[in-house]
Amino acid sequence: MPVYRLNNIASLLSLQEELNRIFEEIEKTFLEEESKWDRGYFYEPLMDAIEYDDKYVFFVELPGISLKDVELHLDGSSLIVSGENPFPVEGGGCEVFLRSECHYGPFRKIIRLEKPFYSENIDATLKDGILKIVVYKKV
Repeated sequence: MPVYRLNNIASLLSLQEELNRIFEEIEKTFLEEESKWDRGYFYEPLMDAIEYDDKYVFFVELPGISLKDVELHLDGSSLIVSGENPFPVEGGGCEVFLRSECHYGPFRKIIRLEKPFYSENIDATLKDGILKIVVYKKV
């Protein structure tokens, strides 16, 4: 980023143009990220992460979800876990909704990995509502 000397109006206008450009880039990035996801609200499931010498192991809480409804996607150095937990309303609906403390609808969890890893060798299993993901590091 250039260094500005603010000693005249032209310098101030140049600085304003540079700041406008930066904010436009930030807004563009957010809009591109939003366009990847069709819905406006996502919940982020809880996760535990453990790092070993040769691998990462992640445990993501996904109660009531089957493995076929979970997507794993690599985006650079990030592993994205996404899917949808459908709302369990029986029949044609309900007359009175008393309470909702569980998470339903679309979810995603972005896991940023700091060290290089083997993208072709990621294991995922889902048992008792816990998604276990093993990512092997390049050592």
